[in-house]
Amino acid sequence: MPKFFKRGSFGRMLETDDWDREATEVRLEPDEYKEMCQKLDSQRARISGLNAQLNNTKRLLEQAQQQLWQTEAENNRLNKESQEAQAALMQQQALNAANAARGLTPKKERSGYVVLSSTQAVEHVSKSQTAGVWHSVVQTPYNTALPLEAIQPQIEQELKENIYGRLGVAYVAGRLENGKIDAVRYDREGRTVEGCALYRLSYRANYRAGLWEMVWFTTKALTVPEDFRPAEKKKR
Repeated sequence: MPKFFKRGSFGRMLETDDWDREATEVRLEPDEYKEMCQKLDSQRARISGLNAQLNNTKRLLEQAQQQLWQTEAENNRLNKESQEAQAALMQQQALNAANAARGLTPKKERSGYVVLSSTQAVEHVSKSQTAGVWHSVVQTPYNTALPLEAIQPQIEQELKENIYGRLGVAYVAGRLENGKIDAVRYDREGRTVEGCALYRLSYRANYRAGLWEMVWFTTKALTVPEDFRPAEKKKR
């Protein structure tokens, strides 16, 4: 049995009971000490095993979380590709329908944009200065049933990629410069703009035709290729 001791007078160690709060030392028999050490070793081994299991569980959870993130990322990518493919299909179908309704053929080789008119005008640059400009109506292939906010980004992308250059527009005013003719005299590098510059663009809904249209204000006349002109009416 363990024996409990406390420090007495003159530093002597006096045997006491286990409930004595002044007890400061416990003495064991060799067999008792050996048994206690074995129990401690057993507990240490058990704790070590539990820690190993815990670490393994954490590793498995991290792997599962990583796989979940990868799966979510893959699902998001596939959903995005599906939405983009569906949007492209709907856009092509709308383009084909709009071109067919306007008699524009062949359908797949037309951009769907048509210059309906170009009118020469005079713009007041200041109280004493005027400039000759052009107002052009450009019809898009997009139905007025679609809100402008939904199609405007696509229209602007198509204008930059395919339309401006085909119609001879060399420079386009930025959003903050829209409507300011002075803003297109020089480009962003300070060089004089020699070609046709678009300084104002606004949208309007043509409900009779069922299509969105744009009004362009340019410093020079547009160059309008055949595939950007309205289809000729068939003679009866």
